[in-house]
Amino acid sequence: MKFLIKNANVVFKENVKKKDIFIENGVIKKIEDNIIKSSTKTINASNLFCMPGIVDIHVHLRDPGYTEKETIKTGAKAAAAGGVTSIACMANTNPVIDSVSNLKILQNKICNENIHIYPIAAITKGLKGKELVDFKALAEAKVYGFSDDGFCVTNNHLMQTAMKEAFKLNLPILSHCEDINMLNKGIVNEGIVSSTLNVKGINNASESIMVARDAYLSFLTGLPVHICHVSTRESVEIIRMAKKNGVKITAQTCPHYFMLTDKEVLKKDANFKMNPPLRSEKDRIAIEQAILDGTIDIIATDHAPHEYAAKQNFETAANGVIGLETSLACTLTNFYITKKVNMPFIAKIMCEKPAEILNIKNTGAIYKGAVADLIILDINRKWVVEKENFLSKSKNSAFIGKTLQGKVLYTFCSGNLVFKYNNY
Repeated sequence: MKFLIKNANVVFKENVKKKDIFIENGVIKKIEDNIIKSSTKTINASNLFCMPGIVDIHVHLRDPGYTEKETIKTGAKAAAAGGVTSIACMANTNPVIDSVSNLKILQNKICNENIHIYPIAAITKGLKGKELVDFKALAEAKVYGFSDDGFCVTNNHLMQTAMKEAFKLNLPILSHCEDINMLNKGIVNEGIVSSTLNVKGINNASESIMVARDAYLSFLTGLPVHICHVSTRESVEIIRMAKKNGVKITAQTCPHYFMLTDKEVLKKDANFKMNPPLRSEKDRIAIEQAILDGTIDIIATDHAPHEYAAKQNFETAANGVIGLETSLACTLTNFYITKKVNMPFIAKIMCEKPAEILNIKNTGAIYKGAVADLIILDINRKWVVEKENFLSKSKNSAFIGKTLQGKVLYTFCSGNLVFKYNNY
């Protein structure tokens, strides 16, 4: 189908310009002033922004195996509603994506979805951290990276070998940095809040020690590594120092780490319980500054849906929160609305750079000839996050009741209109 977007504030890599965009056969065919096309679906985007579709390289779709939490279909719908057109889905499903046969189960499920879904394979068989998967076979079967998210590879030699195998195939390693031997059955951040609640805490070192390990392995080998869900100020300093020394390290964080702190946990609401946990205000400030100065490269969600029953008892509740439908609005609210950054910066950390890390071509930016993965949003629209409005199967958001600014009105993926907000 053909679409003509008129008078939009188009977010390019370097600036924002008012332009028309003509979409045909899934591709951006023209970006000009005053395009006229008859017999074409036209959208008047005056006073609205048009930016690339969000690329989220850290999503748990739970399917196959845990469809009481999320399905590929509900996850894809949630993504489109949040302006996310590309997802990298993590391997901790049932069965684990650790073999070609298990990958094919996932591929058969995602092939007809209306957004791009890129499978990430496990680094180790069964996510057990003991034996590497067949990297070459999985790469040939079309995975887009390797991760043991949720189950850190603590064996240093194994991790170094994994980095070497992934590099041969030009695929990223997405590292979950957590020394499980330091968790001590903690359930929240270690500090005043854990003491107040009289529960065991998780200290910053459990993450930062493994970040240091991965940074050193990258330095030692000259090979790239990507650090997932950075939450501590110590991790930020390690990554910053590594980058200054030429280490090929990139990093992501999530909206809950730059917008919330462990004080939320005092409510004993399990929607504020995730892994890594919400940290202190000092950590939050460090994370925010690291985004602004480029130490942290991208925003991802670590979208981790859980059914209602799994989030009822605070102390025993499963870790994780959903984020696909709120990530863009959170980032806009915290960074753009407060005038800390401009819109090209938002597009860089949520679209362009994630696509680059995942080696996805022809998306993540707006230009003639690019795949038409686009969103149109009302930057001025304020809205309250309400669980009843989530399209995700699970409703475990840390932002329920929060007022955010910036609403996605249209989402296009490969030129197809995959989401339209209300009566627009």
